[in-house]
Amino acid sequence: MVSLWYRPPELLFGLERYDQGIDNFGAGCIMGELLLGRPVMDGRNEMEQIQKMFDFLGPPNEDEWPGLKRMPVFRSGEMELPKQWQSRNTGKHILDVFRRWKRTAGIKLLNGLLKYNPNHRWKAADALDADWFTEMPCPTAQSLMPTFPTKHNKTP
Repeated sequence: MVSLWYRPPELLFGLERYDQGIDNFGAGCIMGELLLGRPVMDGRNEMEQIQKMFDFLGPPNEDEWPGLKRMPVFRSGEMELPKQWQSRNTGKHILDVFRRWKRTAGIKLLNGLLKYNPNHRWKAADALDADWFTEMPCPTAQSLMPTFPTKHNKTP
């Protein structure tokens, strides 16, 4: 995962295993960015990204993610888990950011994709089954979408 803003917590905490949960976390970040019109967690380095993640999602804990303290950055002592959530005003919590967005199904989808524990994070099939995709107003049917000719498809 090259782009820092979409990097999931397990990679930021030193795990070196790549699976679909990594992509699903990134998809949640992109969904949030599309809805806000700006990145939801835009750290300039890994430590700032982790802080922004803590601010946006709240800090992770061992109850929700057993084995969290065995992740490389915690095991090495490079980082400690916060004992309580104290925002450093570098960001806003997900519920603050999307407060005006009245669609709870969308927030549920974001929460499912942006879970800390990769074992509890929604899979792609879970996300596609989310109520958000069937709420009104529905997206425009593909058959009603306009099409535009391209210069690349012209025959000589």
